[in-house]
Amino acid sequence: MADPAVVVVMREFKRDLLARETAQMAAMTRRWLQIEKGLQGDLNALIAKADEWRKDGREPTRAMIMGEERYRSLIAQANAEATRYQHYAEGLITSEQRYLGELGIEHAAEAIRAAGGVSFNILPRNAVEYMTGLCGDGSPLFSLLKGRAIAPDAVNGLTDALVNGIGAGYNPVKVARQMADGLAAGLQKALVIARTEQLRVYRTANVAEYRESGVVSSFKRMATKDSRTCLACLAADGETFALEREMYDHPNGRCTQVPILADGPDLDFETGAEWFARLDAQKQEEMLGSYYDAWKGGQFDFRALARTTHNETWGDSLRIPSLEELRIAKQEGER
Repeated sequence: MADPAVVVVMREFKRDLLARETAQMAAMTRRWLQIEKGLQGDLNALIAKADEWRKDGREPTRAMIMGEERYRSLIAQANAEATRYQHYAEGLITSEQRYLGELGIEHAAEAIRAAGGVSFNILPRNAVEYMTGLCGDGSPLFSLLKGRAIAPDAVNGLTDALVNGIGAGYNPVKVARQMADGLAAGLQKALVIARTEQLRVYRTANVAEYRESGVVSSFKRMATKDSRTCLACLAADGETFALEREMYDHPNGRCTQVPILADGPDLDFETGAEWFARLDAQKQEEMLGSYYDAWKGGQFDFRALARTTHNETWGDSLRIPSLEELRIAKQEGER
């Protein structure tokens, strides 16, 4: 089945978005690696001190390590660097939100044209200001960044890795590697916030333009169809939303939405469930993991892998139900 022109257009836009995101994530990671490099001096000095203790017959304890001046210096520097990174991430994310908000309006208009829309209203570019308000004072994103969510995660991860590694007598290279892994908790927090909230603004702009157009009646979820895609997203792919609704996703979600015109036909394209059914058994098993045998045995339908959960801060999001939930739902459906 050949994809409609509007689906082709939105897939192209999505590829461009993901390529831009990949470049941004790489830049954020490079910036973070500079923090790790800057901490190496104090780390080496602390490991050397632990070696001195062992030569004197004293095994390093958590209290001894945390009482050292080099440790306090390391933690103070890590806190300061992670906080600076936090400010850098905040500026980068809000700037990208504004850009993607404008791009979301532009892409939505192109999608409407591809679907057959000829004469319709287009939102002004400055309409994105309320969308980037997600990063305003009091918003969830503001709370995550300004509430110092990145720095504590980074420093706590660093401390645990450092104390445990030195206490176990690991060599400097291994301790440094574990320290970097622990410190990376802060980086992962920043990357998740960036991916999630930037694409949230892009999708919000899409739907705002669909509503403004006067020719769009509804829209459909379109998931990326590859082995990296969340099973819940694949299962929900093709879901139709009334125009007044918002499409929910999950942290790091990559779904976009394709418009359906009020005076046009329904939008038909291969769904994630249909795409998954075409894969060979080995690939299906790789993607489903522990769910494979139950699915193959007919204990649940693939589309049942999409469930909705609600959070007071972030609203609705997709999740994958447990195997037990799937079995219970199947039994209840057969009664």
